[in-house]
Amino acid sequence: MSYPTNHETITWQEASIKLSQLKEYANNPRKITREMLDKLASHIKEDGYHQRIIVDNDYTIIGGHQRKKALYMAGYDDETTIEVLMPNRKLTPEEIDRLNIRDNLAFGEYDFDILTERFDQEELLSFGMDEDMLRPIFDKVILEETGEDPCPFRHLVAFGSVQRGGHQL
Repeated sequence: MSYPTNHETITWQEASIKLSQLKEYANNPRKITREMLDKLASHIKEDGYHQRIIVDNDYTIIGGHQRKKALYMAGYDDETTIEVLMPNRKLTPEEIDRLNIRDNLAFGEYDFDILTERFDQEELLSFGMDEDMLRPIFDKVILEETGEDPCPFRHLVAFGSVQRGGHQL
């Protein structure tokens, strides 16, 4: 297999393969909790498979390890044909590592003004958004709308003042 000698841009193409053809990348640093994997499988059941898994030319997963697990949980089987994205050439080990990390980076951020105008907190949680991320945003909205702090006892506990199991919280 020949690797590029310069920094040639990778061109991606769709390919149809059976789920059983996907190979795990031994150096994948990503992991997922059972709870989050269940959520991902639930989202695939509800919305279908739409975020493509990316693979190298030998079907080794570069990005989408958790999606593969969730597809099985959502009822897909070894014979199910899925669309993946594959590069136009064999990737170098460095390119695979770079893509493996970059595929999981979040480059954007949410506009919370739009989110709080269009959705309530429960709806966003049902979509899979993180409660710890949403709570301060919606607490602020409640405070602005009602003048009442949704957590009125917040001022009674100072950081580091609570002991639990021999640990200071």
